[in-house]
Amino acid sequence: MDDEIGFLEGPFDSDETADAVAEIEESDDVAAAMTGLLGEFLRFHEEDDDLAEAALAVACLVAARMSGIAPDERAHHWLDRNPFAVTEDLRRLAAAAFACTTGPDGLLAHLRPDWQDFLDHVEPYRKALAGEPQEVWIDFGHPHLLPGEDVEREVAADLHRALSAAGRYLGLASLPPLPA
Repeated sequence: MDDEIGFLEGPFDSDETADAVAEIEESDDVAAAMTGLLGEFLRFHEEDDDLAEAALAVACLVAARMSGIAPDERAHHWLDRNPFAVTEDLRRLAAAAFACTTGPDGLLAHLRPDWQDFLDHVEPYRKALAGEPQEVWIDFGHPHLLPGEDVEREVAADLHRALSAAGRYLGLASLPPLPA
């Protein structure tokens, strides 16, 4: 699996999910491929755990596109490479798939020993699909206590990530990389 399209966290941490997301990325129409996968899942959701995992990942990508917020950094990169518009039909399918997989009797609960932690992790996606307000949350991936000389570099990198996320949300061009 190519690390650029491999997802390793949250709703994106299975081989089946990575394969489904890669297949969507290779399609000519990303939104149509997402709609097809979500529709198939909603018709046959009780028969296939792998399809349920893939549907949840797609629902989270739709939510991230809608809100511009994704707790999973690799989802940001995937969304950068794969522009698509979220229609009301796609949003409804994504919300229904999300509810089927994460509800009180969620189809994926038996696959995850850390079910409540997982639900907490995907909460921003649920809020986006439901149109609820949410806080911007970006995991910058570094400890809060840094040696003095690293603080400026890390703050600059954090600001770059935040501005890049805001730019993606607004549909603006990518920021150039920070100087070394």
